Amino acid sequence: MVKINFVSCLQKIQTLEKDNHTLVATIEFEINGELFECEAHQNYGTGFSFFEEPITVVPPDSIKAKINFAEFRDAVEEYYRLLVGSTGIISIAKRGVINMTMVGNKFNVPWECEIKNEGIEGPW
Repeated sequence: MVKINFVSCLQKIQTLEKDNHTLVATIEFEINGELFECEAHQNYGTGFSFFEEPITVVPPDSIKAKINFAEFRDAVEEYYRLLVGSTGIISIAKRGVINMTMVGNKFNVPWECEIKNEGIEGPW
């Protein structure tokens, strides 16, 4: 197992429009005391919902062989939604909110989890 310590999230942009939601964020985390960043985003287009669509995660190349991608992606999504989901700590993104854009929010909220260290799994 690999212990991941999530450190912070920079919400570069998140929009909640009537028919389209999108987000782009950078997540900082530590593995064995080494600091890494990954990108999290959600596509923009008709019918996309922050509340229903999965978040795409792009981990740094240097950890791909060390982690189970599916579990890592799930952990990053859980962390992000813990921060800004409809029931999150910050709870900015509420169901039913439309025409809202959030830019440049930095959340310094620690959270940790453990995932498998099987490596090279999932679509890279």
